[in-house]
Amino acid sequence: GYFQSWKYFTDIQSHLRGSLNFKPHVEATASEFIRGEVTKHTNLDDGQYILIGIHVRRGDAIKNVKLLKYGYAIVPSSYYEHAVEHLARRFNELPLVFIVCSDDVEWSKKNLHHLRQNFIFSEGNSDAVDLAILAKCKHVIMSMGTFGWWGAWLSGGDAVYYKNWPRKGSQLEKSFDKGDYFLRHWIAI
Repeated sequence: GYFQSWKYFTDIQSHLRGSLNFKPHVEATASEFIRGEVTKHTNLDDGQYILIGIHVRRGDAIKNVKLLKYGYAIVPSSYYEHAVEHLARRFNELPLVFIVCSDDVEWSKKNLHHLRQNFIFSEGNSDAVDLAILAKCKHVIMSMGTFGWWGAWLSGGDAVYYKNWPRKGSQLEKSFDKGDYFLRHWIAI
């Protein structure tokens, strides 16, 4: 089976959120990155925008034939476009600022920068800092896999996930229950 489920810790969710902390230097680096990049790329002050994280996983998913055969799906740029527009319609009371954390920043810049204003790309940060950045966002658009899932869960807000993962008819889909994996209030696009 696939043993990652929010149901394992439903009764201790608030305790778990309070117990899972990033190391101080990771927390500080993520906060400084967000503050510095938002200031550099926008004219918005803290509290004048809604921060939305986007996790783009491509590296191993497009190179590893075993993962593809098992049921991983390559998330197309059109998914991110639809997810961004969905959140823009849903949260229109303040400007949105998007921070993209990816293992393929070059692809992300090429395919996502044109979607809206206020797109920031995390470059040169460790995986831990990228996860902390996602956790600090109000909402998260996730691609697939554990990293994006934890970023979305830790953020505590709404999450948008790719509805065609795992790939239909695959071995992964047969061993996978979307109701156990994706929280009920998360949005499939």
